[in-house]
Order: sequence, then C-alpha cells, then structure tokens
Amino acid sequence: MKIVGIAGSLRQKSFNRSLLKAAAKTLPVPEAFSLLDGLDRLPAYNEDCDDDEVSPAVTSLRERIRAADGLIIATPEYNGSLPGFLKNALDWASRPWPDNALRGRPTLRSFTASRSFGSIIHTIPTFVAFKRPLLIIARTLVGVTFKRRAASVVSMIFMAQSIAFWEMVTST
Repeated sequence: MKIVGIAGSLRQKSFNRSLLKAAAKTLPVPEAFSLLDGLDRLPAYNEDCDDDEVSPAVTSLRERIRAADGLIIATPEYNGSLPGFLKNALDWASRPWPDNALRGRPTLRSFTASRSFGSIIHTIPTFVAFKRPLLIIARTLVGVTFKRRAASVVSMIFMAQSIAFWEMVTST
C-alpha cells in the first residue's frame, strides 16, 4: 500500500506540509506514506510540449502518482483558488486524457483558509480529472488570531480523516 502526500505550499515549514507529516505518523503503516516534492521544478503546462519527450520532473510526477494507491493533498487557498504550482502539477498529472495518472485515484483533500468562505471556492472544477467520487473533503478554517490553538484542532481532525482514508483505500 502506497499513499502519496502532496503539499500545496512550497515552504518547508508550511502548515499543510506539517499536517501531511503528522497524518503520515497516524497511519497504521507510516512507512507506506511518502511526500511528493519537486513540484516547483515542473515546467508550466503546455500541451504542445506534452509528448513522449516531457521533462524528467513531469515523468517522475506521473510515475509517483500512478504507483500510489491513494493521494492526500493538503493545500492553502491562494486568492480564492489553488496555488499556481499545484494547479500546474495537477494539469501535468491529468493528461493525457482519459488515461492519466490521477484517474481513479482515491484522494483525501484538505483545504485551509484564513476566512470563512475560503477553501471551498476552488474544490470542484480542479479535480474533474480524477473520474472518481471525491471521497473525503476536509475543509479546515485556520483563524488568523488563534492560529496555534486552531492548528492543533485542525491537526487532530486531519489525522482522524487520514486514518479513515487509509481504511477506505485498503478495503477497496
């Protein structure tokens, strides 16, 4: 069983990256989890360049996702949408259609935002390529003033959802 985590922030100490690392420790088999790094090295998606000679970073991204039994994506909301580099990675992974790396991949998604209407705006249109019901959507709200307290609560919720996700993936 392999679960791949994708952080929607490039910062090494980002809240979302920390959530993924904490979630990995709660899984029944923590070593089955790996964090997908290097998304900042992907070229901007261009269909004209999406042929047999794509960059090694694109090939690695597609292979890692294809080899995964499930994905956990934890991302902040940037200006009412996904971070650009994450959207770019999903664009590369979602092609060629219909036989792409994301297709049929069970996915746990967590969106964090600092305001109440954030994180829900961009959930539906971006994940059409998965072609599978979105199994668990963890929408977390991190208050600007109470970040530390909220972070511990959000971490506990996310870890519980990660365990439920593991059980769902291993039972299918």
